[in-house]
Amino acid sequence: MEENFERSALALLFPDKIIIETTNKKDAGTSYCVGLNTVLFLDVSDKELGEIVMNHLSQSKYEEISYDQIKKNWKLLIKKSKYRTEKAFFQNAKYLSIKSNKGKIEFAPFQSNVSRRMFSRIPAGILELSHIPETSDIGKEIRRIWGRCLIVE
Repeated sequence: MEENFERSALALLFPDKIIIETTNKKDAGTSYCVGLNTVLFLDVSDKELGEIVMNHLSQSKYEEISYDQIKKNWKLLIKKSKYRTEKAFFQNAKYLSIKSNKGKIEFAPFQSNVSRRMFSRIPAGILELSHIPETSDIGKEIRRIWGRCLIVE
């Protein structure tokens, strides 16, 4: 893994599934879904969950893309979640951002705001580790930090 590049993925927890999605950077402030995702059963092992997350992180890159394509990728993610509307997606999704850079990993929980159809970061819930843990520990941390994610109407 390239050491000077922040790689990222997101982990979405739904009542009936988990979706791990690769995210890329367009610029310093814009990350976007790339359409590379894995849908998992809820009972996936911590080790397998961690391995899949690390695989998605390894695919993350810095790449220019049009905002139209970003919108299309977002709609693909919603379609993959099997929810018919964006509102239903936001009512059911617990969103966790995962970033790795320079041998560190950060887990950041988000709040899902259903009425505004947006996610916002919960700074108090962020966990930054000074090392990349074993894959089973990554899976355990993801499950633990999903507990810090909120869904508000």
